[in-house]
Amino acid sequence: MPYIGASAVQKLGITGKGVRVAVLDSGIDYTHRNLKGSGTAADYTAAFGTTLDDPRNRTINPALFPTDKVVGGFDFVGEHWPNGPLAPDPNPIACGGVGGCDGTHGSHVADIIGGLSRDRKHVGVAPGTQLFAVKVCSSVSTACSGVALIEG
Repeated sequence: MPYIGASAVQKLGITGKGVRVAVLDSGIDYTHRNLKGSGTAADYTAAFGTTLDDPRNRTINPALFPTDKVVGGFDFVGEHWPNGPLAPDPNPIACGGVGGCDGTHGSHVADIIGGLSRDRKHVGVAPGTQLFAVKVCSSVSTACSGVALIEG
């Protein structure tokens, strides 16, 4: 934060409130506590499921998404791309290690942009922002789809 001047800007009262940011990446774990989710494993499982083929990661659970922080989004790639065809669906949740995948990069980026821990020890660059989870990168590789990027 100090290296990019964010701490100084925040001390002036500028937090990003009223700004919306689209995070085009591997999805966002909108159940994460730093992103105003509950932070519980049960809620993550309810939102993602237990495997890449679980139907919960292709549908929206309205009790969990959208949130006050992650206000919208879409999955333009699906869970198996590039090891299968693009399979867009409305649930942009990141795959956080289920079934050997690692789609945590988007959640990490979202936390840097606008995260805020409950104890306020961790604050993102612009904690007042609202985020859009735009999943255009793979859960099972480091690839991002050019088609999905354009769509996103």
